[in-house]
Amino acid sequence: MSLQLERSQSTFSGESSFIQDVELLQNHGINALDIKKLKAAGICTIKGINMCMKSKLVQIKGLSEMKVDKIKEAASKLNNDFAFLTATQVLEKRKCVFKVSTGSSEFDTLIGGGIESMAITEVFGEFRTGKTQMSHTLCVTCQVPTTNYSGGKAIFIDTEQTFRPDRIRQIAERFDLEVDTVLENVLYIRAYTSEHQYEILDAVAAKFHEESGQFKLLVVDSVMALFRVDYSGRGELANRQQKLAQFLSRLQKIAEEYNVAVFITNQMTADPGATMSFQADPKKPIGGHILAHASTVRLNLKKGRGENRVVKVYDSPDLPENEATFSISMGGIMDTDFDKKLNINVDITVATPCQNVGADIMDSTNKHGLYTYGKLKETNTNFKLSSSQQYRWDMIRQYNAFIREEHHKIHRLIWKPGFLQNPIATDDHDDSIRSFSDINFHVSRGEQTDSCRFHGTISVNKLSGNFHISAGKYLPLPIGHAHVSMIGSENAVNFSHRIEKLSFGNNVPFIVNTLDGIEKITTSNAQLYQYFLKVVLTDVATSTYQTELYQYSVTERDLVINHDAGAHGVPGIYFKYEIEGLKVTIREDQVAWWQFIVQLCAILGGILAMSGLINQVFTYIFDIITCKYIGEIDIVN
Repeated sequence: MSLQLERSQSTFSGESSFIQDVELLQNHGINALDIKKLKAAGICTIKGINMCMKSKLVQIKGLSEMKVDKIKEAASKLNNDFAFLTATQVLEKRKCVFKVSTGSSEFDTLIGGGIESMAITEVFGEFRTGKTQMSHTLCVTCQVPTTNYSGGKAIFIDTEQTFRPDRIRQIAERFDLEVDTVLENVLYIRAYTSEHQYEILDAVAAKFHEESGQFKLLVVDSVMALFRVDYSGRGELANRQQKLAQFLSRLQKIAEEYNVAVFITNQMTADPGATMSFQADPKKPIGGHILAHASTVRLNLKKGRGENRVVKVYDSPDLPENEATFSISMGGIMDTDFDKKLNINVDITVATPCQNVGADIMDSTNKHGLYTYGKLKETNTNFKLSSSQQYRWDMIRQYNAFIREEHHKIHRLIWKPGFLQNPIATDDHDDSIRSFSDINFHVSRGEQTDSCRFHGTISVNKLSGNFHISAGKYLPLPIGHAHVSMIGSENAVNFSHRIEKLSFGNNVPFIVNTLDGIEKITTSNAQLYQYFLKVVLTDVATSTYQTELYQYSVTERDLVINHDAGAHGVPGIYFKYEIEGLKVTIREDQVAWWQFIVQLCAILGGILAMSGLINQVFTYIFDIITCKYIGEIDIVN
């Protein structure tokens, strides 16, 4: 398919009316020579004049202060950017804003449709997190027309010599575009110093004006690399930040003046103060507050498993703090393969009848609802256990607590045997054991119940998410979801709960999970329980068993909601889980029996050989002593 940058007449006229050429000043008494001087200084639009300080215009050779006042007055008449606007007018003005797709639908959903025009979008992260790959992908996706977007060209400012035309070719083939046309629509320029990087912006503005409405994207990869080299040490920090502020201000004005999407990448550095404040991540983006305030949207990229990456909204004026995953392929930025799901196995009893309480789950892509991922079974039961049930439950709690606390043996940490008598027994007492099974929550017909048991398995995307149980039943909405409660049922809930099982992955028997055997009792109907889980993939390989598990660590928080006292929240039980991008392998290595026999024979042979050697030594010493003694006797005789 050959890519043609064709636009409708209405679109073209809209873009033309958006950009007002400085030539319009001739209609207000400004001579052509002065207009030529403005263009030579990189000021090509009426909006550009309004964005410039009077002191900067006076510095242009041939423009006196009187001429500048006249130019400013004429520009304000043509485009009064200093007038007050109502919110309705601003909303109408922002209809010309477009979004450039990242190549990943999950990524686009996270940031509201794509990289926004008339704004600066910054991505930062460690090396190998996908910053440059995203820059290359955007250079292609910005050329793909959509329903409300005509497509356009891109300019790539390279400060680290990372631009690769072959990469553009691979990504263009993914979108079935004419490769030569795509390459022609990407303009490349290399910046060697921070001063050169700033001067390039004047050439960029001139190019945007020359081909009005054709360019849709400006990429700077990376924005801070040259500033870090040209300005080193604390003595030059203030000067560096001033120059950086001027560069970013010019970048923002270009984005607004020509309605283009500006995409910049940023590096990270170690934060020495992070360890003192007990921060989880001792790294931070460079550029300081200057760059943080200049960027409209800041996105944090992190490494995931394999080619997967995690993107998190770090700062935005209109986007919630959330995260999504994407992958890097030969075709650029793509969606993660969601064919691989993650099972969550649940068996929780809550001390509230089923008609007054409900369960729901939502992942980091805002996909929510048990209607999407499956439905847990809800069974009416009684929270108070019978004597036999209580006995089994106490056994489970004690034994699981013992295994969680005792870390001296790995098989005791992971595996729970199917037989048990003494829950705190050591290996010396494992011969005196008795069987115990899962609790039987049988309820006789007609029996009154006061609790609800949620049990079953739900299959979710392998992303971070939130599983929660709260008052009312789950109700999906177009922009979220809610829990609908019957009138008065909010006061009839009690979130005392008992967790018999909460695990991730395949439902493997005899596995001790961190929250198995947890019981929380409360008398308040405004109790909030929060569990923060870090889930780690674990491969277990023994001589007789091999499986893939998901272990997790937990941080707990209990709170009684009292808005008058400043304790805010929604009562319920919340499990916020995060899928970590690492893997733990537990392997049991055993020596084969024949190797043991060989080693044993070698040891026995060594012992026999050593015994023979020692015997020879002692025999030799004995012979010497004996011969000397006999010789002395012969001399005496």
